[in-house]
Amino acid sequence: FHRASPSEFVVPLAKYHKAVYGTQISLGMRFRMMFETEESSVRRYMGTITGISDLDPVRWKNSHWRNLQ
Repeated sequence: FHRASPSEFVVPLAKYHKAVYGTQISLGMRFRMMFETEESSVRRYMGTITGISDLDPVRWKNSHWRNLQ
């Protein structure tokens, strides 16, 4: 069984569509997310969006994905 690292994860298509087409992301927006650690415990993380940029404008031109900081 492989556990995802913080940079590896899969988003269900319905959640992706809701996020892309149903949510306006802006600087200062607060968010919450949950993830599982290597010890099998679930952690919650809260934060504030401080930057938004294209994920990779060369390889994925016109992508809906954004790099949130």
